[in-house]
Amino acid sequence: MSDVTHHAGYEKKDVNLLQMIVVTLIIIAIIIGFLVGLDNWFTFTAEKRIKDVVLQPEAADYRDLRAHEDDVLTTYAVLDDSAGVYRIPIDRAMKLMAERAFESQMEGR
Repeated sequence: MSDVTHHAGYEKKDVNLLQMIVVTLIIIAIIIGFLVGLDNWFTFTAEKRIKDVVLQPEAADYRDLRAHEDDVLTTYAVLDDSAGVYRIPIDRAMKLMAERAFESQMEGR
């Protein structure tokens, strides 16, 4: 009869609350560590992709084209002397156009 009362089908002691808290905190720490590691991995991968794709050295053809464009936009040159066609730097051209527009506006008053 003592066997029957001893194995009544339920636990006779309470759950160890401190042990449950420690296990829960360990699980939470593991999850946070995993998420931080995953975030670092994604950041590293994205920065590597940016470095490889966006910041890669430019091609020589592209560099030459940009140098030619800069030269055309910033230097003086004679294009057709007989027709009186000259190239002037873009900033100077914009300044002249603004002055002409201002003068024509003042004459119209």
